[in-house]
Amino acid sequence: MIFKNVTFYNEVFQKDVADIQVENGRITAIGVLEQEGRDMQGYTLLPGFVDIHIHGRGGGDFSDGTVSSMDRISASLAKCGVTAFCGTTMTLPREKLTDILTTARGYMGKEAGARLLGVNLEGPFIAPAKKGAQNGDYIRPGTVEEWNALFDASGRSVKLITLAPEAFDSADLIRQISGCCRVSLGHSCATAEEANAAFDAGAGHVTHLFNAMPPMSHRAPGLPGAALDRPEVTCELICDGGHIDPIMLRNAFGERVARNMPIQGTAADIIKIAMVRVDRRLYAEGMESRLILQVHDELIVEAPEAEADRALQIVTEEMEHACNMAVLLRADGKIGQTWYDAH
Repeated sequence: MIFKNVTFYNEVFQKDVADIQVENGRITAIGVLEQEGRDMQGYTLLPGFVDIHIHGRGGGDFSDGTVSSMDRISASLAKCGVTAFCGTTMTLPREKLTDILTTARGYMGKEAGARLLGVNLEGPFIAPAKKGAQNGDYIRPGTVEEWNALFDASGRSVKLITLAPEAFDSADLIRQISGCCRVSLGHSCATAEEANAAFDAGAGHVTHLFNAMPPMSHRAPGLPGAALDRPEVTCELICDGGHIDPIMLRNAFGERVARNMPIQGTAADIIKIAMVRVDRRLYAEGMESRLILQVHDELIVEAPEAEADRALQIVTEEMEHACNMAVLLRADGKIGQTWYDAH
């Protein structure tokens, strides 16, 4: 199959337009192709999305534990670009969780649309004070025995489990689970110290950061502050504008890329991160200047003349910080400045 004139994002997240050939489910050519194909002008081609935390969709609830509900979820997700997902359970009795996991185990490979990658257990080993929408009647301390039984029932397909590390003596359990499954902290009242102890034991993820946990403050950073301070920890964010204020969202995203953490990756990756840092600083200073990634090693800042010197200073500092790049200024008489990697 050939898609003609399709918009896509290239390896540096820049919009591009080309023809794309797909054979046996894999992209085999990108460019100007002579063969005829389906005209995709005005459409954007993206990789399939992966949803690791979803309870239901299309009239199906994963916690029903039925094939029909899983079919509805799978088919509905495929219609909105999600090609794989982790079905997510609620805090439920052990017997019900066992039934759901057994059904999911048999369902994998027989999906009606999006592929079921495995199961996300949200609970039941959480803190009653931060249960949120979970049923408090079924909250219980975690045990190695129950975890092993649930994991076996799933056919080792549990991919993620949310627990509150301070709600029970969790260190040994976290160490055991983290050897075969991602441990996420959430629905928790953990202090920063308790959260860091859990991360040290093997936890590596946070369930819906900021929600169902105490707020972060300047003297009590709590679980959110500990998570944002650990570059190896991944975080979920509910970006609907209601669960978290947009100001907090910008701060959370900015913190992950703008603080002085080691930067690893290809040259293109490093420049992308430097670009985010630059844009955040321009925004923080109330400047009208805006940055665009033009090609692999070229940054263009559109800046009013009055801001050009300051914009150049910001770019210079961030590029040198990111990868020790020497920075040159090209003045071409246009509104804007361009910087190149001088190496």
